[in-house]
Amino acid sequence: MYNPSLEGWVKIGYADNVEKRVQQLNSHETTTYAFRIYATYEAHERLQDKSLHKLIDQLDSTFVNHGLILYKIMVNLCTFYIRD
Repeated sequence: MYNPSLEGWVKIGYADNVEKRVQQLNSHETTTYAFRIYATYEAHERLQDKSLHKLIDQLDSTFVNHGLILYKIMVNLCTFYIRD
């Protein structure tokens, strides 16, 4: 996911229901612009995104705000890591 007000930052994570997760993120009063889904991939197990988080942590910076983890990384680079 990405948010136009947070240019260059992306949200990567597991969700049982991605549409519901987007609604949760967008329900906060401090969200200037809506989060948008860039890409989705089927996971073979819950929380499989944690291994991707570790990989990106080694390559780039992270931003954590109230439990929301965002990565400063190009969106198209994220999809490359996810597919491989």
